[in-house]
Amino acid sequence: MRFACLVTGYPTNYTAEHYGDYSHLFKELLFQPGDLWDSFDAQSMELPQSPSQYDVFVITGSAADAHADLPWIRALNDCIGLAFQEGVKILGFCFGHQTVANALGGRSGRNPSGWEAGLHTMELLPPFFQQSYCLGIERLRLLEIHQDHVIEPPPQSTVLASTPGTPVQIFAVGEQVLCMQGHPEFRSDMVRDLVVGRGERGILTPDFVLESLGTLDQEPDRNVVVELLEGFLGRPGETEPGV
Repeated sequence: MRFACLVTGYPTNYTAEHYGDYSHLFKELLFQPGDLWDSFDAQSMELPQSPSQYDVFVITGSAADAHADLPWIRALNDCIGLAFQEGVKILGFCFGHQTVANALGGRSGRNPSGWEAGLHTMELLPPFFQQSYCLGIERLRLLEIHQDHVIEPPPQSTVLASTPGTPVQIFAVGEQVLCMQGHPEFRSDMVRDLVVGRGERGILTPDFVLESLGTLDQEPDRNVVVELLEGFLGRPGETEPGV
């Protein structure tokens, strides 16, 4: 498959040193032999000129606000909208989840519930179990760190999962779009680094930092979400042993 990874943010020094950039993380998550993988720095206005030459768009997370009125975000939304019109499959994560919602007629913004960070168990809604790529999945735990959320999903979408603080955790648009607020590409130590760093800068309260770090003793359902994503892409997944 031909992937275009639209990189919308940059990793911390810790993540870059141990795991690489966000494009590398998603390539590690989804790559199968024979795939072609191109990366675009969306913040630098690097975007595919012909979306239809790709089978899949992957839109990454970012510290930026998806609802911000910035030239690069407007250009990104236009590119996503064109890709959707041309039938490209679209995967969005965290910021990507929010900006895909905006590009397709939904709306994102600050979450009145505040930050959500650490490992969270999704409430899988009835439509989740009706998706062919979700068959057999009974539990889904995802790593998260965000203060924005999807307020209104796109009008043609279906909400598949939620948490108490974030009603739209996963949404789909038919068989073409799948977006989630969580970070299946992250590892627990990456989230720990982000939470501690935001705590040290006073962005997160000490109590919230401790609460969030306390959830990281368990592992996310990485293999499960890989199988889900590969099923959405219409091919068998290749999961990591022991993860």
